[in-house]
Amino acid sequence: MMKNEAAHTFIADILVVDDIRENLRLLSKMLVAQGYHVRPVSSGARAISAIQDQYPDLILLDIIMPGMDGYEVCRQLQADESTRDIPIIFISALNETFDKVKAFAVGGRDYISKPFNEKEVMARVKTHLSLHFTQQSLKTEIAERKRVEHTLRQYNQDLALVNRMGQALQACQVEQDTYEVITDTCIQLFPGSSGQLLISRQSDTELESVAHWGDASAALQPIHAADFVYPDTPHAVVYPDAGQTVSQFGYSQQAQRFYVPVTSQNKLLAVLSIALEHEETENLADDLQHSIKSKHLLIIEMTEHYALALVNLRLREMLRIESIHDPLTGLYNRRHMEASLEREIHRAQRHQKPVAILMLDIDHFKIFNDTYGHKAGDAVLKEVGELLNASCRGEDIACRYGGEEFLLILPNAMLENTLKRAERLLQTVRQHHVSYQKKNLAITASMGMAAYPEHGSDIQELVGAADAALYQAKEQGRDQVVLAV
Repeated sequence: MMKNEAAHTFIADILVVDDIRENLRLLSKMLVAQGYHVRPVSSGARAISAIQDQYPDLILLDIIMPGMDGYEVCRQLQADESTRDIPIIFISALNETFDKVKAFAVGGRDYISKPFNEKEVMARVKTHLSLHFTQQSLKTEIAERKRVEHTLRQYNQDLALVNRMGQALQACQVEQDTYEVITDTCIQLFPGSSGQLLISRQSDTELESVAHWGDASAALQPIHAADFVYPDTPHAVVYPDAGQTVSQFGYSQQAQRFYVPVTSQNKLLAVLSIALEHEETENLADDLQHSIKSKHLLIIEMTEHYALALVNLRLREMLRIESIHDPLTGLYNRRHMEASLEREIHRAQRHQKPVAILMLDIDHFKIFNDTYGHKAGDAVLKEVGELLNASCRGEDIACRYGGEEFLLILPNAMLENTLKRAERLLQTVRQHHVSYQKKNLAITASMGMAAYPEHGSDIQELVGAADAALYQAKEQGRDQVVLAV
């Protein structure tokens, strides 16, 4: 006899309990002949022990037994949630209505009077096994349905979380704003986890840890971009410690963490390192692998959102930098100079502090172009730009004003100190030689200096005063600094 004959391939297990050996032998022989697996026991105590060893599918239980009678066996099984659903058929010589009512009251499913009829016993056994298996199947189906419903509700909650993350990323103005968005999302998506966010810089070999959550000792683990080998399959997770690449989300058993690369066009942008909270088990790696796979699509969605956000923010930052920098020298351009100088003048007005500017022009620049070509002139401009940039304090602003002219904005700079800095800068330029095509090109520069509020109250007046002082320096023989009047 098979469990739920149409759907099961395993043999039903029946426990027969009777203190009379002849009854045990007879019942066991009948049941075995029908294909059941039978376990005969001769007392109530042995029945409890046998049930704890392995739960049977059905129990045939005598009532009158020494020590523990059938009623007490049934009571104990009904009191235990794990054995409560095992069907019990009482088989007893007690034939009074009181005895039968008591049998049903303690939890019995059926009652057969002795001496029993074989066909009746087999019919009732078959009926109660069928009901039991149907009940177990329904319980399993209900539990599975609840599990699926719970999983779906959790997935919808997590999906909403990832969508909110995407909206928050779109609102970020700079890349640094995204770090908190990502870590907050990971905290909610992986409760109890620890981890870190690492950003790949332009070199493609450097991974910088920019944020972490959870246990710092578990989160902050050194990772190098060179450890990652990219498969053809997107959204892969790599085992850095083993040098192994997998096409699905994988688990590094040695490091006890997952590594989730964020990529765009086969370029590594970032890495999420995640250590999940777990209990030590024999199948730890499998358990954690299952945890990650359950959120597989969400992680893909999250990394795609983040990759798009990083690409857009870095493109925006690159365009911003290009819009305010001179492409040849790398210094700020004239547009940014004008905005910066206006801002510094307003700040100086509020705080009653000076602002100085130095306008520098490379002497005889046309000769470099005419003699050696425009590439030589570009080389001179780049190296002068580097000298100016190197001479700046943190708050100074070095700009290429146009052609061979440069302008330095010096906040909080007193005239006397600024003149000394200008002289040192001219000396630096004078001592520097530009190497071009195995030639050392000597350069000098002329400089005009003006300061707010002494030489002007706005940009036009201040720059005009510095330009006039520069013209005077040229007229007086070049390679010198002249203070505006």
